[in-house]
Amino acid sequence: IVDMAQVEKLVRVVKASNIPAITIGFEVEGFYYAGIDNEKPIYEIMDHLYNVHGCRSFIFAGGPLSNSENSLRVQAYNEYLALRGLSNKDNPVLIGNFDFMTGCRHFETIVEKHIPIPDAFVCTNDNIAAGICAEAEQWGYRVPDDFLVTGFDNLDKAAYFRPQITTVFQDREEIGKLCVDVLLRIWEGKPVEER
Repeated sequence: IVDMAQVEKLVRVVKASNIPAITIGFEVEGFYYAGIDNEKPIYEIMDHLYNVHGCRSFIFAGGPLSNSENSLRVQAYNEYLALRGLSNKDNPVLIGNFDFMTGCRHFETIVEKHIPIPDAFVCTNDNIAAGICAEAEQWGYRVPDDFLVTGFDNLDKAAYFRPQITTVFQDREEIGKLCVDVLLRIWEGKPVEER
């Protein structure tokens, strides 16, 4: 949910129910949380692009900053830039939603504003990565010939999109199992970590 008013309404309703709740990938005070490390994979992608592919210019194609996972990914991106002495001005972060059209709009904006095409787009998810690839093709660019694109989540579209998108695997099934385990421990009166 990207509409924060709806998120706040949902949180109020769930809190009022006094029933234990677990959030997945979105931390809410007073709720249990299950999620992944969002920073290390971005750091590893950036390091791979920098050291293996020789990339020296980047754009982070992101989702909403109100989303904690996206914010952590942006933070890791910016920290890696600082580590390599690269400026945020020359390697911007673009903000949008998590959908395919956000990737299309990000690329269209870059072309229309004459922003230099980077060596690599680091995308906060596979939807945005696929949108960038599709829109780039409309403008006559070819991935990976003209630039590289990475995603996050390992959705089916990353594997089946042409070109295939390098992506971070996120084990949703394992996160789901963890959530069930947490609820079972709560119901059995066993101690449970909040995070």
